[in-house]
Amino acid sequence: MNMVFSNNLKKFRQQKRLTQEQVAEVLNVSAHTVSRWECNTTLPDVTILPKIAELYCVTMDDFFKETSVAYENYAQRLAAIYESTREPQDFISADLEFKKIIKKGNVSTEDLRIYGILHHYMMQYCIDKAIDLFNKVIDRGKHINEDIFWRTKHQKMLLYSQIGKGQESVDSTLKIIKEGSEDSEDWICLIAAYRYRRV
Repeated sequence: MNMVFSNNLKKFRQQKRLTQEQVAEVLNVSAHTVSRWECNTTLPDVTILPKIAELYCVTMDDFFKETSVAYENYAQRLAAIYESTREPQDFISADLEFKKIIKKGNVSTEDLRIYGILHHYMMQYCIDKAIDLFNKVIDRGKHINEDIFWRTKHQKMLLYSQIGKGQESVDSTLKIIKEGSEDSEDWICLIAAYRYRRV
């Protein structure tokens, strides 16, 4: 038998402030059965594990980790996963779960705070990704597709202005012109950089 598993069953139940009788009622088993799971005498049927995980607001993996904790709700658990991985697919999972509890109308102040943090982290990821992609287009040069090249430069300048880096766009464009660029588009970019800086 797995003591970590049984200890977590008890810990999660207590963290959720549920009695064995309440858990038994939700899972449609006897309180004695819940007690036997927590005492490591028997194990729950594998088909009931997802329901237990949902009740305790944990993932299936959490049952087997010594450091696992129960969360107020499943959305907060998924937010914690995203906070540790910063993977977009984990953001999407948490985002969907928060939308569900908001739609149900039982969202707490802490839920809103955590949901805000979730978007804050994802915003930074999106900004970094956008800059990386814009730089790849610009690094390829205008000879591949001049229209896309210049539109990308303008888009990057706009993004920079929105994140408080408008002066960087002005400085980098001025440098290109001072180095002797004769391309009229660089002057158009400079005008745009000044305009975006004021946005």
